[in-house]
Amino acid sequence: MIIHNFLSKSSSVKQNIDNAVEAIEKFRLDIMQHTHLSENNLNQKSQEYYDKEMVSLKNLAAKSCRMSIISDEYTLYRNSWYVFYVLFVIDDMTIINRLFDLVVYNNKASGDKLATLIKKVLNDGGIYMIKLSASVTDGGSNCMGKNMGTRMKYENGQETFN
Repeated sequence: MIIHNFLSKSSSVKQNIDNAVEAIEKFRLDIMQHTHLSENNLNQKSQEYYDKEMVSLKNLAAKSCRMSIISDEYTLYRNSWYVFYVLFVIDDMTIINRLFDLVVYNNKASGDKLATLIKKVLNDGGIYMIKLSASVTDGGSNCMGKNMGTRMKYENGQETFN
């Protein structure tokens, strides 16, 4: 829900999503026109696209002076799906927001899982805590819960970042 509220208020985020959809559509058309549509070829092309995006995201992380991560969880087909957006603040105070990762977890969502996933997403993306200004969630029980929420994991020092 927080992602939806954020997106509805931020035209730059909407534009970013529109650009991402356009890039995905172009990528899909390129695959259809230039690639034999076997499962192996599609997997290979998808991996190549993902690898290029990760290089781009790591470059943004390296040249950013500050960052914030926005995470949200939803359940689909009995699995927990976590989506992560990162807002990069570049030295000239330009703000760039990007879809950073989408992770599927089997079973039920929890504060433990979210805390671990945030750490993994940040570390894999080359984002270090010293640059992280905020971690934004929707305030659900798995994020803000009194005993097991992600917030309490941070406050109690049970989950730390490098």
